[in-house]
Amino acid sequence: MVSTFLSFLRPTVNAYALNSIAVHILYIVFQEYKKTSNKELRHLIEVSVVLWAFALTSWISDRFLCSFWQQINFSYMHSIWHLFISITFPYGMVTMALVDARYEMPNQTLKVRYWPRDTWPVGLPYVEITGDHKNC
Repeated sequence: MVSTFLSFLRPTVNAYALNSIAVHILYIVFQEYKKTSNKELRHLIEVSVVLWAFALTSWISDRFLCSFWQQINFSYMHSIWHLFISITFPYGMVTMALVDARYEMPNQTLKVRYWPRDTWPVGLPYVEITGDHKNC
C-alpha cells in the first residue's frame, strides 16, 4: 500500500524501495541455494538470479547513463528493464513457491514444469504437485 502511494508521490523513491526488496529475496534464495541438492531448484535459482541481474543492470544503466544512451540515440534501456523484469518475475515467483512448498508440504512431490512444453528452451515455469495426499 505504501508503495502504491509512493509511486504517485515520489516515483524515484518508490523505484529504489521496490528494488531494495530484492536484496532480502536474494539473501533468502542464496541461503536455500547453499542448502539444497535439488537440481531443479538450483537451476531455477540460477536462471532467476541471472535474469534479475540483467534487468537490474539495464535499470541502473538507464538511471545513471541516460545522457550517454541519448547521445548514441539508443533510448531503450528502460524498455529492456521492463522486458527482463517481466521474464524474471515468473521465475522468481516459482522459485519462492518451490522453496516455501519444501517447508510447508514436505511430503508432497513437487516438479517444475514449463509451459507450453518442458522440452522447449524457453517457457513459463510453474510448480506441479504430484502425489497429492492432502488430508484436511
